[in-house]
Amino acid sequence: MPIACSAMDASKFASTARSMKARVEKILIDHKVNQKREETVQAAEYQEDSLGKLKAENRALQIEVSRLRTECLHAEDKYRSHYERIKQEERLRRSEWELKKVAEIREETIRQIAPDIERILHKHKLEREIWSRQTEGG
Repeated sequence: MPIACSAMDASKFASTARSMKARVEKILIDHKVNQKREETVQAAEYQEDSLGKLKAENRALQIEVSRLRTECLHAEDKYRSHYERIKQEERLRRSEWELKKVAEIREETIRQIAPDIERILHKHKLEREIWSRQTEGG
């Protein structure tokens, strides 16, 4: 059976319904605003977290670059010292080779001119004997 309402009751009911509808809309709007705030906070936190991770990764990469630069400098120093050592060893080897060749050339020259020297000395000895006989007999 339908309930009979007076005009005043109907107006009160309509007013209450509008008031409740407004409250529900306000609650929904507040809920959406709070949800957006939370999403904004989460996005900011995510952004800060991502930025922190990127900064940490950047620092790690800078450390790695610095380590590689240092390693490169050490390698350059090691290469230079190795190069200088090899250069010095080569100079020493060439110097020793040169001294050996000079000695070989000297020995070969002496060996080759020895007969000529012997002949010249023999000739000189004969000339002295002849001269000495001439000066004694003369």
